[in-house]
Amino acid sequence: MTTSHRHVNRDAEKALEHFQRNQNLPVNTLPPEILHLVFLPVAGFNRAHYACLLPLRMVCKYWAEVIDNSPELWEPIGSYHHPELQALIIQNSRNHPLSVEYDETTWDDDPEGHVKMAAFSSLIKSTATRWKALVNRLARSMGSDSWTLSLPLHNLRHLQITAPSWRDLRSSLDAPKLSNLSINGCSLDLRPLSGLQVLTLGSTNPTFCEFMAVLKASPCLQFLSLRKTWFRTGIEQLPNSSNNKVFLPQLHGLQVYKVSAQSTHFLLECIEAPSLETFTVTMRYKYIAEDCTQLCESSGRYIGAFPLPPSKEARVSIGVTEQQFKFGVGGRTVVIRSPAWTRDDGPQRKLEYLASALKRLDHRACEEVRILELDCWDEGRVPEYLRIVHSRFPRIDKIVLRDARAVETQIGAVFQYLSSPSQMELTEEWLLPKLKKIEADICISTDTGVVERIVYLIKARKAAEQTEEITELKISCAAGAIEPGTLEMIRQYVMLFDLTEV
Repeated sequence: MTTSHRHVNRDAEKALEHFQRNQNLPVNTLPPEILHLVFLPVAGFNRAHYACLLPLRMVCKYWAEVIDNSPELWEPIGSYHHPELQALIIQNSRNHPLSVEYDETTWDDDPEGHVKMAAFSSLIKSTATRWKALVNRLARSMGSDSWTLSLPLHNLRHLQITAPSWRDLRSSLDAPKLSNLSINGCSLDLRPLSGLQVLTLGSTNPTFCEFMAVLKASPCLQFLSLRKTWFRTGIEQLPNSSNNKVFLPQLHGLQVYKVSAQSTHFLLECIEAPSLETFTVTMRYKYIAEDCTQLCESSGRYIGAFPLPPSKEARVSIGVTEQQFKFGVGGRTVVIRSPAWTRDDGPQRKLEYLASALKRLDHRACEEVRILELDCWDEGRVPEYLRIVHSRFPRIDKIVLRDARAVETQIGAVFQYLSSPSQMELTEEWLLPKLKKIEADICISTDTGVVERIVYLIKARKAAEQTEEITELKISCAAGAIEPGTLEMIRQYVMLFDLTEV
């Protein structure tokens, strides 16, 4: 026997040995229907899916057979995949639903890019009725329609369309099972749509009537987001009538960002959402701000709706800086930011907005609130905000004070006005009489007067008959900011003292 023959026999023996060992591995004794579950992505499909799946397919013949005969593993397909992999996906997915990512910009830097996109388009066109999800990224083009949107998408449930520059899409969607729609940077005819559960509109411009028609046709809508969206027509003629009301009993989340105050006001007045948990309205202006009085009043109806979200703390948050007003209850908030606010009209305007937001709060929700989170930039307005909170939220027993802008004066002012009775119309009253807990972050403060005001407040409340005693105090401050004698005094007055030095 020659040396070459001995090497061949040795290689064959090793191959047989590996084969027998693989056959006896416990994992290879699992039935195919169990093994394919091991290969399914735990966290859902993503772009790295096949980078993980294909090496598994090369481990052994049995694994390759299981993977190739598991259509569920071949669900995602994208224009960024290699043409050979695209063909393999179509083959092995059989009749299983597909999640398609069609990015018109994938091959922009490839001289043969248009050929590859054409081949991919031809490959997936016949599978349109199998698509359950489509992410369509449009190119910078003067063209209008995207051919994918004119296909019979009879089983499509998730659709995301994004464009880097404005695109006016005129296709009428044929997607009767669509439940999740996201549009950004383009227009789309919304009239044929119904039964949506999630609707996200960004930088688009439907008419108000079209938009309301979609909402009325989607009574099971669970989440609605409008971002930099403007309504072309319809707002100015909108009658204040019950015919415009839309009842959305399953709506849990509503987000509005940089939509006109008038449009947002009308929208909030039209919607009835008794199950709303997450609510955020954010207005940001560069130059001249709109009058947001009506917007705040409409927002207040949702912010103070009863009951408060069970997943959130029952707290009222008021944040007032030179350029921003924020008000929220239980995690539902309205935020207005305007650099154009001046010291002359800004402070009064923010108080007016707060008064508008409070008009329609449900008194039952107000009675649930136990925590006040206050950040007031204007020290002179602190007593006004405290009096407003005192009059509307009678059961507050904890106050949280934080300030990351190195302005500690408002924190000291809060302690000052809570340390003695305040004038309330015809009588004097202790503000927040049920207050028992204080949490203050004074890390940026070097003013020991703040700590002295805390101590004075604790003593004053202990001596007063009309208020509860302070029993819990949590302070975060710079290391060594509080003298040892003061620390000992605080421990004598409160039951629970938590000090964090940084």
